Amino acid sequence: MLDKLSPSLRASLCEAANDPDMLGPDRTNLPHLKNPQLGTLRWAGEYEPVSPHLHTGAKPQDDLLFTEANFGKIAFVLKEGGTSLRVCRSCQTLKRRRS
Repeated sequence: MLDKLSPSLRASLCEAANDPDMLGPDRTNLPHLKNPQLGTLRWAGEYEPVSPHLHTGAKPQDDLLFTEANFGKIAFVLKEGGTSLRVCRSCQTLKRRRS
């Protein structure tokens, strides 16, 4: 996700491990936070059109697929190990069907 917001964002917030793991050195793996005290970070950009896909059950036909939505008010918390918790707002414009 960070790379999609800005190509340099992840490298500015995270760093590589001092000792490579058993998979070998990976230059793109940046699992350690440089400043874990930052807490929740916010991104001001808005993106459209996006198509959020919400998995609601075991069967694909139970999923909710939205089209022509926008995506903004992004907030995220980076976690040690390279994961993150993300929260955002997605708005869908409903179009009235003409009969």
